[in-house]
Formats: sequence, C-alpha cells, structure tokens
Amino acid sequence: AGVDRAIDYMLRKRKRDMQLGLKELAEAAVALLASVPEPCLGDGGNRMLKAAQKLRRLTRRTVVDYGTHIKYEALKSLQVGGVSIHVELNAFIAAWRLRSQREAGTPFGKLFLKCDAIAEQDEL
Repeated sequence: AGVDRAIDYMLRKRKRDMQLGLKELAEAAVALLASVPEPCLGDGGNRMLKAAQKLRRLTRRTVVDYGTHIKYEALKSLQVGGVSIHVELNAFIAAWRLRSQREAGTPFGKLFLKCDAIAEQDEL
C-alpha cells in the first residue's frame, strides 16, 4: 500500500505531490529494510536503510525549504539534497508499475544506494 500510494502521488507530476510521494516511499523503504535481520542486510542493505532514513528525515520536516532541498521539474528533473535521482526513480516506478514488483528490486536498490549521497538538512 505504501509504495503504490507513493507512486500515485508522484505520477500527479506536481511538486507537492512529488514531495508527498517521496515521503511515503521513504516510509515504506524504512519499514521494509528495518524488518530485515541485521546479518541479512549486509553492507548494501545497511546503506539503503540509512539512505531511506535520510530521505524520510528530509521529507518529514514541515519547515523544510523544499525549493532548496527538493528540486522538481515534472518530467525533467528531481534533485533531493543535491543528488539527482530522476533516472533511478523513473526506473523503479516503471519496473513496479509496468513489469512486476519482483523486477522492481534492482531499481529500488539502485535508487536508495544513490540516495545514500543525499546531504542531511544541516549539511546543506
């Protein structure tokens, strides 16, 4: 439900909806990754969990300056914390919606590994 709702928001192609979608996706990713036993996560899984937590913190803040920390231009670009994730997010959405949730695993991983480079709000 969380991922589908997140994608529904994102597909509206409006700035505020993209922000809500990112928040929802971060929540779903944290819930999923935090449910995996520590030894099973490995280095990549731990990086993805930390990245999802960063994204969640950034999108949860009601006072965050979205124009500074989240830059979105429909169908053209998406930057979060100075990191462009437009291509990776589109690949994930396409896999999830157009192919299968199973095939969405690799694009999901690539998206959150890229999110690992997001600067925290106090770093920006």
